[in-house]
Amino acid sequence: MWGAVAAGKAKGGYDNITKAAAKMAGVKDKTYIPNAANNAVYEKLFVEYMKLHDYFGRGGNNVMKTLKEISLGLHS
Repeated sequence: MWGAVAAGKAKGGYDNITKAAAKMAGVKDKTYIPNAANNAVYEKLFVEYMKLHDYFGRGGNNVMKTLKEISLGLHS
């Protein structure tokens, strides 16, 4: 929303944050109820996600940093 305010109305944005929020944000009257039958599957998936997070995100190896460096080299 702040980006739209920074752009300004003349460039397709908004004059102020209040106007941007009125158009871009809102509360929906909808309730989500968890499906208890899916919980076991989600628990298994979360365990695997945490392994990936720790491996790639906490220095288990540097493959993600290496890929980023290679990617940055393509864009320079």
